[in-house]
Amino acid sequence: MAYEGQPASAFIDTELVQQHLREASVQVAELARIRFVSTYNGMLRSMSSIQFDSPLEMIFWIWWHALTEHAPHADRLDLNSQRDVVVEGKTYRVDFSVDPVESIPGWQPIAVELDGHAFHERTRDQVALRDSRDRALQIAGWRVFHFSFTEFTTNPMMSIADVFVVARDQLLALTRR
Repeated sequence: MAYEGQPASAFIDTELVQQHLREASVQVAELARIRFVSTYNGMLRSMSSIQFDSPLEMIFWIWWHALTEHAPHADRLDLNSQRDVVVEGKTYRVDFSVDPVESIPGWQPIAVELDGHAFHERTRDQVALRDSRDRALQIAGWRVFHFSFTEFTTNPMMSIADVFVVARDQLLALTRR
């Protein structure tokens, strides 16, 4: 005669099972935290190809990877730092671009700019240059996301989500054709 135990649903709502489910989730989260810190701390210390102009840019990069590491379709997108973009013969550098891993016809390029008064916008000329660069990029078909230091550091998850959702939705729309 085959063993006939009780289905999991018979025990899942007991306080003891729920307590251990919560405790186990804390341990899983702690192990994931340790792995994430170790991996990205080592990567940022050893990879000279990852370059930033400010601590704020590095913080954006860290949050991007933290929040998209296991997100659906994130493996099909690249976050590139300090990308040179040529528009009508003039070269601009964007803090980040979000690009598909594979070439996708119709892709509208995405730029991310992080503005902190310690590193950007110290003078009126810097603000004017930023604004003219943004217009040139937008005329050339780029989507430009700007985040201030305060906006980003106050709610990094929302800022990352704003960019990621636009990139992911565009990727899905263009690859489902």
